[in-house]
Amino acid sequence: MRAGEPQDLFIQVVDVHGNIAESTSVTASLNASLGELEASPTGLGYWQFTGKKVGTYELVLEDNGAIHSVPLTIEAGQPVRIQASMSRDGIAEGDVVLLNAFATDVYGNTLNIPKANTTISCTAGSASFVTNGTWEVEIDNGGTDRSCTVSWSGLLTQTFFDVEDVLLGGAVGSTNTAMTMAAVSCSCSSPCWSPSRGRPLKPPRTGLRTRLTMMRTSLRRRSFAVQESRTKRLSMSATVSRLNR
Repeated sequence: MRAGEPQDLFIQVVDVHGNIAESTSVTASLNASLGELEASPTGLGYWQFTGKKVGTYELVLEDNGAIHSVPLTIEAGQPVRIQASMSRDGIAEGDVVLLNAFATDVYGNTLNIPKANTTISCTAGSASFVTNGTWEVEIDNGGTDRSCTVSWSGLLTQTFFDVEDVLLGGAVGSTNTAMTMAAVSCSCSSPCWSPSRGRPLKPPRTGLRTRLTMMRTSLRRRSFAVQESRTKRLSMSATVSRLNR
């Protein structure tokens, strides 16, 4: 039987003389959270059982000391809600991520969602069926508030997530960060593109650095020579002054 769908049981009792009568005071030992038994509007001797929790049980019926056991299997009932989620966070362009979806009945029992009559649409990329309740999504479009919509059995749900943009051959992050990385990575062997000027940047001139270094060295030498010449002149002046005295 399916959860949430009442089923009629026709119950009779037999006395020690073999007389048969419809049962009017039956009780069930099954916990009320798993299922409930109550008098049916169908008529005398009919009792209505409504299962709630998926599982296999033994329904024990008792009427004035007479006991009878009925094997019972409860399956999930009609779906009333769909839930969906991505298999992980931190999704970036180029990733392949699993989309998991399942349905629940009025008592919270889970139902697998099959491929048949199920529609999946994702704004981040295409989805392909893997197994009941699981689809594989190839992430092609980055951005915030990407979504996947699942539709089945007249029910619909959406799950939202963010996708990191992948720039400059695999770097993940914002455009500003990517441009900074590009500026740092410029080398002498290959020009880098200048987004503001719309043309390649010239490679750094290493020869100019060498010439500047040589000029600094030459200036230091000249400064030392001038200082030495001044010292000599002062020394000579002092000598002449002593001689004149």
